[in-house]
Amino acid sequence: MTRIAIVVYPQFTALDFVGPYEVLRMLPDAEVRFVWHEPGPIVADSGVLLVGATHSLAETPNPDVVLVPGGPGCAKAARDERLLAWLADVSTTASWMTSVCTGSVVLAAAGLLEGRRATSHWSALAALSMFGATPVSDERVVRASAASGEGDGASAASGEGDGASAASGEGDGAKVVTGEGDGAKVVTAAGVSAGIDLALWLAGQIAGEERAKAIQLVIEYDPQPPFDSGHRSKASASTVARGAALLSRDALRPSPLTAATALSWDRSLRRFRRGDRRAGGHMLSRASSFAIDRFGAIWR
Repeated sequence: MTRIAIVVYPQFTALDFVGPYEVLRMLPDAEVRFVWHEPGPIVADSGVLLVGATHSLAETPNPDVVLVPGGPGCAKAARDERLLAWLADVSTTASWMTSVCTGSVVLAAAGLLEGRRATSHWSALAALSMFGATPVSDERVVRASAASGEGDGASAASGEGDGASAASGEGDGAKVVTGEGDGAKVVTAAGVSAGIDLALWLAGQIAGEERAKAIQLVIEYDPQPPFDSGHRSKASASTVARGAALLSRDALRPSPLTAATALSWDRSLRRFRRGDRRAGGHMLSRASSFAIDRFGAIWR
């Protein structure tokens, strides 16, 4: 069995994990859990979409794969001591610790990216250096054990053709970056839609290239976007400015959950609940706290 834990926190970006979920759930004998402090509904960054956390962090002590999505809520998640402690704990036994978009900031805050190459959403690359990580160039995908290593280029399939295996890494933008270290292999993906590339690459690592190719066909992942502005290196200055404005505008505030809604979710998820709960503690250093504050200002 491949035990997959997808972290869901308030104000996540849905596509960051929905795409990877659709890929990873098709792995042989896969068990997927959506995890947070407690089971229940979590509100996305739109303030409208709800996703249910099926298990608590404490109920999920030994995942094989962990995926942390990004979103406006990542700055707060990166200060969540229970979450950071859980990430640090499970990284010692998990096979893969992964992130999509600004989820890499959460991994960095948990101390999992220090001294390593990593990527993120283009707007958040600078934040990674605040935690001792080395942001990866937009022009290249690198697989390396540490920031000082030259590594052998590797990337997830870009969607061209039917391959889901590692590629040469030469291209217009960093899609997937891996770092080998103690415990789990750490993999970070670029912004939002890159999560699909990450998941297909990961499927190839776990279940083999042929399985990954079949999954890619099932989801018909053959991107042919109508515009060629999906990477900052390709976008015009005016497009970059418009994109930055969209990111910096005030996010919609999640609507408060009514008691009836919460009760309904509690009943529907009761079968997933377990009694073994354990609290985690993780003390943030003053430097890390300052870095997260700065990142929050950048993201907003």
